[in-house]
Amino acid sequence: MTWFSFLCLAYAAQPVSTPKLVLAFYYPWYGNPQVSGRWVHWSGMDQEKKEIASSTHYPTLGPYDSHDPKLCDQHAK
Repeated sequence: MTWFSFLCLAYAAQPVSTPKLVLAFYYPWYGNPQVSGRWVHWSGMDQEKKEIASSTHYPTLGPYDSHDPKLCDQHAK
C-alpha cells in the first residue's frame, strides 16, 4: 500500500460532524373553557382528582388548550 493510499483511507475514516435535529409532533385539537370557551377533546374531566377519562395521564400543566401560544411555547421547551 502506498503512503498516499494510506492517507486517503485514514481521511475517509474520519467522523463527520452533522447538525442535530429535534423533531416534535403536536396535537392541535385540545381546548379548554378559558381559551376556546369549552372543553374540546377532554372528556370525563375531574380536575380535583386530576383525572381525565379520555387520557391515560393527567397533563403536568393541566388540561391545556392547544391554541394558547404561551402554553405551546412551554410545551416546546
